[in-house]
Amino acid sequence: MALEITERGAFALASLKTAFNARHGGVTGLSRMAHDLLVRLYLDSDESRELSAAFAGKRKPNPTKFGR
Repeated sequence: MALEITERGAFALASLKTAFNARHGGVTGLSRMAHDLLVRLYLDSDESRELSAAFAGKRKPNPTKFGR
């Protein structure tokens, strides 16, 4: 089973480790898992991309690009 997991890549291993820590780490494990999921969702959002581009371009962000 371990060899099968390693063949699936780093994200599969990280997911299993997170699930294990969430199960056995109590509140800390659950909050860590929630934080990691929210950060990933935010970094994949239009808002994050626009704010990054605005910072890199030294301009104000355009809020219409991310629904505000």
